[in-house]
Amino acid sequence: MANVYHGLNIRWGNGGTTSTAFGASALLQSNDAEQKVEIFKAKNQFGQDVAWVGFNPTTEVSFEYLTADGSAASGSAATTSPNTGDMITVSGNGNTLFNNTKWIVESVSTKQMNVDAEKITVKATYFPLITA
Repeated sequence: MANVYHGLNIRWGNGGTTSTAFGASALLQSNDAEQKVEIFKAKNQFGQDVAWVGFNPTTEVSFEYLTADGSAASGSAATTSPNTGDMITVSGNGNTLFNNTKWIVESVSTKQMNVDAEKITVKATYFPLITA
């Protein structure tokens, strides 16, 4: 019997969000994005805000993924991660915030445990005027 849905449509997980910088078989666990601007506010003689200007827009993202290798039978996959300063490409699952080819990696952290898979977190920023 086919699945039957009633009620709300919900976007689930990260299926389809990929980057060769994470490795061909990486399992994306989470991604967070925040759009930001620098702000200038002008005040009148009473100290009240009368104008707001947002400039220098950026988008900051954080990707957490598990390293994986679909062809390895050893139970252990090689770690694949970008370096800080790398410009990486990310393809999204319909989320237009991730579909940019100009992400600059600002930090990479690795967490290894005996009770869970190795987790890699990549933090990157998109600057609309930086293309290479």
